[in-house]
Amino acid sequence: MNVDHLIINGQRFSTTAKDLRSLELRYGEAVKAGCEKEVQTPEGQTVLGFYGKFSPLSNFASAELEVNGTKFPTVEHFYSYKKCDLNGKKDLAYCILKTPQPVETIAISRGNVLDDDTRVEVVKTALLAKFHQNPELKEYLVKTGEKILAEANPHDNFWGTGCSLRSELLSKPGHWPGQNKLGVLLMDLHAKFSNG
Repeated sequence: MNVDHLIINGQRFSTTAKDLRSLELRYGEAVKAGCEKEVQTPEGQTVLGFYGKFSPLSNFASAELEVNGTKFPTVEHFYSYKKCDLNGKKDLAYCILKTPQPVETIAISRGNVLDDDTRVEVVKTALLAKFHQNPELKEYLVKTGEKILAEANPHDNFWGTGCSLRSELLSKPGHWPGQNKLGVLLMDLHAKFSNG
């Protein structure tokens, strides 16, 4: 089942081809909501920083995905579910399926650790499902072009850049304290979708 609407900055947008205004409009709304920002690197590349549930690139964005017959409202739900499931905590995994907000899933799955390679594979699976099953989001990702995609999460040095959308460091990828694993996965997926 595909998402039938997106809510950006409190405004509901239909995702049907007939009613979807344009990806540019959604992008403009995301910028107004303060969850995406473009900056130029000293070398002239464009960095598209994103953070928070109003960006279609975020793991917190409402975008239903289905993996192995189970539906998840966000990528973050799937990630938290798998953290619990792979650690044998089936009861916690079930709770995550019933949890409405992605931020709440983090609290439930806290303490259920996965090694870095497994973490990356789990999120890669979720991202592929999210963008493959939601064509309007796939198109949004493809339209990012050659931009460097950067999760501007100042509190996460693994998935994010370790700097915020407001940080001067956002325009200097070589100086990010974080690894930006989410941005890297999104750019890999972009390349896959763009090349057929």
